[in-house]
Amino acid sequence: MPICAVATAGRIYFASDGRSRKVRNLRANPHAALAFDRYSENWKQLAGVMVVGTSTIIDQGAAFRRARQALYRKYRSYARVSPIQEGESVIVCITPTNSYSWGL
Repeated sequence: MPICAVATAGRIYFASDGRSRKVRNLRANPHAALAFDRYSENWKQLAGVMVVGTSTIIDQGAAFRRARQALYRKYRSYARVSPIQEGESVIVCITPTNSYSWGL
């Protein structure tokens, strides 16, 4: 599932609907893996990173607002196109425990 993520203070944050399947899955099992890739028609230039870690769901409060602001700074149209609202959306925080890269 594609996400819009931001990395700050050694953690990765992304927003999701609080009722989404990925959030339900992470509430049941906090272990997560995220893959970020750089695609190219020239397959010799393919590259990416996979981050493995544990997730925390942030429903509200100061941590929610700080992470939301970081996402809004990185993705300028986010607030207008798909607002992240406390009580509807959650912020998923991934604390990395390992990472793997290829083609970099």
